[in-house]
Amino acid sequence: MDRLGDGAAWSGMMQEFGAKIDLAFGLLGADFWRTNSLKLASTARKRFGNRGLVATGAELLEPAAPWLDRTFSSEVTKSLLAPWALHNGLGPDDAASAFITKVIGAAVAFGGMPVPVGGGIKLVEALIGIIKDAGGELLTSADVIKVTTSNGKATGVKLADGREFSATRSVLASVTPQALYQGLLSEEKIPTEITKSADSFRYGRAAIQIHLALSEPPQWKADSRLKDVAIVHILDGMNSLSESVNASNRGWLAKRPTIVVGQPTTVDPSRAPAGTSILWIQLQENPRKILGDLAGEINPGDGSWNEERLNKYADRVLAQVAEQIPNLFNAITAKIVLGPEQIEAMNKNLVGGDPYAGDCRVDQYAPWRPLSAATGHRTPIKNLWHIGASTHPGPGLGGGSGFLVAKRLTQKSFLERIRNR
Repeated sequence: MDRLGDGAAWSGMMQEFGAKIDLAFGLLGADFWRTNSLKLASTARKRFGNRGLVATGAELLEPAAPWLDRTFSSEVTKSLLAPWALHNGLGPDDAASAFITKVIGAAVAFGGMPVPVGGGIKLVEALIGIIKDAGGELLTSADVIKVTTSNGKATGVKLADGREFSATRSVLASVTPQALYQGLLSEEKIPTEITKSADSFRYGRAAIQIHLALSEPPQWKADSRLKDVAIVHILDGMNSLSESVNASNRGWLAKRPTIVVGQPTTVDPSRAPAGTSILWIQLQENPRKILGDLAGEINPGDGSWNEERLNKYADRVLAQVAEQIPNLFNAITAKIVLGPEQIEAMNKNLVGGDPYAGDCRVDQYAPWRPLSAATGHRTPIKNLWHIGASTHPGPGLGGGSGFLVAKRLTQKSFLERIRNR
C-alpha cells in the first residue's frame, strides 16, 4: 500500500474500523429477535452517542465505490479492494458494500484465509465426524418432500421413498423460502403475508466455476510473487467491475468480467503432485438468464446456459487469465467447467446458479433475511426452524444460522433461568 501512496489511508481505515470491529461482527452474528441485539444497540449508543449512532448507520449503508474513491488515491488500491464485496453477492455500487469490504478486509488482515489441508472435503468429513461422535447419523441422497406436522407443530420429515423420521424436539430446514413454503409445507395453512413474502424472495447473479489441473505452477507476468497469493482478482479496474455487475443484473454477459483465481497449492502443497499445480476460477457476475453479450460474440438464443454458450464464455475468461499467466494454456492438463445449471443441479438451494441462495442486497439481508414478514429463523409452524444461506446471517462456511438456532434450542430462556434460581 505504501508504494501505491495509500499506506497511511489503509492503516487509518483499519485502525478506525478495528475500533468498531466487535460491533461489526456482532451485528453479522446477532439474532435480531433476541435481547442480545438490543444489548448490541445499547453498546453502540453508549460508545458513539445518538448522533454518532446515526452516522454509523449511514456508514453501514454506504456503497463501496464512493467510499473507495474518497479514501484511496490509487486506482490499483481501489481495484484490489473493490471485488471482495462480490464474495457476499454485492457489487461496488450496492448499499452496504463498503461495510462488507471492510469486514472481509479486516478478517483477512487479522485472521488470514485458513483452508483445510487436503481439500474442502476435509471440512465436511470433520463435521460429519462431530455429528457421529455425538450419536447422530447422516443420510445422503435422501430427498425430503414434506415436513410432517400435528396440531401446528413439526413432528418430523417424510422422504420421497416413503420413509418417515420423527423429531424428538425440532426440525431444522436448510432450504430456500420457496422450497420451504411452496414445497415442504405446501399442505399447511401458512399466513398470507409469509407466503407472499416467500413468493417474492429474489435470487442473485449466477456463478460459474472452472477447475484446472496444470503441469507446472502458473507464471504470473505482472509480479512473480503472485504465485504465493491464495486468491487473486483479475479485473480492468473498479469501473470495469461496476460495468460487469450492472450488465449481469440486466441479463448481459460481460465483455471483460471480474475473475477470481484461487491457488490452493500456495497454502496447501498436498493438493497437487510436486511440480504441478491446480487453479480454481470463479465468476460471480453472470446472469441467470442470458439476454445479450456486451462483446457481441455469443448468441443468447433461449437464454439458457447450454454447453456451447458456457464453453464459449469460459474460453473468453481463460484468454483473459492467460494475459496474466502466459504459460496457462500450455500447462493445462485437465479442465472442468461448471455453469449455473450444473451448480443448481449439485445443490437445489442455489437456484439459477446463485451461489448465495438469495440476493444479498440490503432489503434481503440482516433482519430482512430470509423474509421481511418472518421473525428471523422462526416459522409459523412450531418447532420448525428455517436455516441456511437464504437466512440470516447469509451465505458462508461459518454455519451462522444453524449456530444461532442451536443456541436458542440449547440455552435456557430468561424465564427458565429465573424459575431455576
